[in-house]
Amino acid sequence: MLANVFLKKNESSTHLQKTAIYLQNCLELDIDDPAILNTIGLALEKVKNYEGARIALMKGIELASSDGADSIVLWVNLARVLCAAGSYADSLEIYSNIHNSGKGDVWTYLGEGLCQFYLGRLGECMSSMEKSIEFASGQSTATLNTIHLTLGKMIYNMNIPDNIELAKQQFFQW
Repeated sequence: MLANVFLKKNESSTHLQKTAIYLQNCLELDIDDPAILNTIGLALEKVKNYEGARIALMKGIELASSDGADSIVLWVNLARVLCAAGSYADSLEIYSNIHNSGKGDVWTYLGEGLCQFYLGRLGECMSSMEKSIEFASGQSTATLNTIHLTLGKMIYNMNIPDNIELAKQQFFQW
């Protein structure tokens, strides 16, 4: 867990790169703790080493109990990594499986919405974003701000003149 502490305290790219190299080397070790593999995956994702992150998370998924909390966290992180790497359909499939199992939350619906946006499924995207907002009710202002900011960016990036005003409403709703 030293890497986890290191990542939180040292956000510079030099420190992250050194940590990522170290953690990438750790993947060659016989690590059998899903939580450690999750941390390695998160660190590699942070420096955009998506393939290394995918490998660490998949290894963690194989080791985690299929119905445990560790498993869900690993699957969610894998979906996010795949989305960041441009594998939107694969990521969307994971998010759908999470939701079908009743384990979805504000962040899984937000991730699902982003994948649908990048795949051009705008109607489904808006539905997922609405679900994300529903799940966010009662949560922190920061969570709601993140959702509205993301939704505003997506609407703005549709590049439709009528949507610019709608995007501004989302940006300034919080």
